[in-house]
Amino acid sequence: MSTYEIPGFDPDVYVDVRMQWLGDAVEVLGHDRTADPLEVFASPTEVRDDAEPLELTVEQENSLRSIAGRFGIGGEVDVVSTAEVQILEGGKVWKIEAEAEMPTHADTIMFAGSPRVIIGPDEVEYLMTKYGVDLEGATQYDAARFLAGQQDGFVTQEDEELPYGYEVAEGFVLTEESTGQRIKIGEKDGRPVVLLRVDREDYTDEEGEPKYRQPQAAALMTFMSNILSAEGNETASVALVTSTTYASRVIDAMRAGLESGRFFDVSMYGRQTLATVRGLEVAKPTSINQIPGELRVVYEKLVSFAAELARD
Repeated sequence: MSTYEIPGFDPDVYVDVRMQWLGDAVEVLGHDRTADPLEVFASPTEVRDDAEPLELTVEQENSLRSIAGRFGIGGEVDVVSTAEVQILEGGKVWKIEAEAEMPTHADTIMFAGSPRVIIGPDEVEYLMTKYGVDLEGATQYDAARFLAGQQDGFVTQEDEELPYGYEVAEGFVLTEESTGQRIKIGEKDGRPVVLLRVDREDYTDEEGEPKYRQPQAAALMTFMSNILSAEGNETASVALVTSTTYASRVIDAMRAGLESGRFFDVSMYGRQTLATVRGLEVAKPTSINQIPGELRVVYEKLVSFAAELARD
């Protein structure tokens, strides 16, 4: 069953309803609901906590949180997937830990990480305090490998480079030869644990500005789907494991399944799971300043999704 063969699911209605929700959020922030969301919602900062503060009344904040909750943004409880292949998105080390709590039903668990992003001093301190290990200068890819090895039931093995990879260029085309982007590093309770290297390409755009491209959520899910198809497996489902803060990833799953006969899904850890792995008693709510940026991402992805549906 593909994403679009779910009984009662209409992708056009899915997009339309969420566009109406975004109109509600635009109104809450004091604009006419027909205003361009790109003019209303600020771009998300790379570190979400660095978002510009909002000046809202208590009523506005409560309303904005309620609307964000319709998308799943900032949810306290986990959203669990039963997909056979689950890709942990990566990120901050405590985010990786929370993601690792989620794939209880997966047949294959993949820890993803960038070899170009160095973990921050706060992450280094966190790992030292919790594990007694100094990973100063380590990358997200290094941290993903380390944390995979800390999971209960994990048994390490000699690295096994797996076949297939993707071109680090526009489209991220599947390659048959092994590229080292997928390495089996062990098993967790008898299930393969794979390290996925998220490579990127630096380039200069038409305006001469330095840019880079790397596979995002939809591309990673499609990459895994293509590998499964190349191996003759057309039935296994694929899920991305992320945070409820990034509930827009659900749209990525829908887009990834647009031209595939495969079911795509998203699993999200809730705020309470994150609090638990960090040793905190109370689940901290998503910062209200982060919400407009996430709503902007939702809007951009819905626009792309609608365009793809129109071409289908």
